[in-house]
Amino acid sequence: MKKLGRNLFIIIPCFLVLIAAVVVMCVLFIPNGEKDMTLDVKDVVVVQGESKQIEIQCSNPNAKIEFDIYDDLIASVSENKVFGIKIGTTKMRVTASYNDARAVSIVTIKVTENFSKPLVDLPESVELFLLDKNIEQANNDGYFNKIMFETFRPHTVSGEEGIVKVENGSITALKVGTTTLIFNSTTTTDAYSVKVTVGAVTPKIVCEEQVEMFAKEEHKISYSFLPSYYTGDIPKVEFTCSSNLVSFSEDVMTANHSGTCVVDVLVGDEKQAEINVTIKILFDYNIEPNRSGANCKYENGCLMVLRGEKARFTIEVTALKGSLNSDEWSVRSDDFVCTREVAFITLTALNDGEIEIYSDTLVSSVTIKVIIVESL
Repeated sequence: MKKLGRNLFIIIPCFLVLIAAVVVMCVLFIPNGEKDMTLDVKDVVVVQGESKQIEIQCSNPNAKIEFDIYDDLIASVSENKVFGIKIGTTKMRVTASYNDARAVSIVTIKVTENFSKPLVDLPESVELFLLDKNIEQANNDGYFNKIMFETFRPHTVSGEEGIVKVENGSITALKVGTTTLIFNSTTTTDAYSVKVTVGAVTPKIVCEEQVEMFAKEEHKISYSFLPSYYTGDIPKVEFTCSSNLVSFSEDVMTANHSGTCVVDVLVGDEKQAEINVTIKILFDYNIEPNRSGANCKYENGCLMVLRGEKARFTIEVTALKGSLNSDEWSVRSDDFVCTREVAFITLTALNDGEIEIYSDTLVSSVTIKVIIVESL
């Protein structure tokens, strides 16, 4: 028994020394940051549309920091910064970890209004147009039926109903008219007014610019309306002319007599185009040399004249459509002198040439070849 007591007296102190050594080793080799790592994170107040640095204090600089925002529709986090998306309040869980040590902090994220910006990003006056087809082409031409806008602060909208529709950050034209939209702040007394005018695209008529006709003929005038995205009613179209050369029955034009004139194209009360009209005389002719001393002969469309002799002949001109007075046609030549007395024509020729029968309105003519011969 005495021997056992002596042994226990020796063993127990040794065991206590061993435990103390283990404790000392733990103190020496376990980093201080893992034993009592602390984490302090400040609440964040950020303006909508802006970012703010998160203030973090962690006792272990080597710890990994992770963020978890409860409502990511209100705010987001990246690179230790909070970005305000939507006005409101949410919570964020911040976790610091290093090996088996962890520290957690839950903070409040508050997104506030940006009072440095207006309620909405809109001009004071907006012009829109009624469109329901070929909208892309209309937009390329500068006509828009909708405008998008960005909201900076909470607001309500008031204004005359039926002119436009306001929803999901857009204003869409509904009918022709003018209205004023009032954007009222829901948190302050601020208000912002936007005048919206909705118009219809003005139609422009497109029609033929030149028309050639014969007397007594009818011609249906071809026209259409541009632009292709015009959606209104087809306006009334009228055709007028200060001359009595033509007359109209709606879009059908009748040529009354030979000549040239300009037709005005009216859309409503506005002149939008004009048509240059040429009315020709469709006629036939007959040449008959005088029976005595004619000094000429007419065969196969050619007038044969004795060289140096004065030729005398008559020309009979007959309109095939419409009427033709004797003073509405004449004869001319660039090759020799020819004179006319009623239907009698006199000319003297030394060389071959041409004579031309033409109407006084210069819209119809025929050329006759003159050949100089030594004998008939």
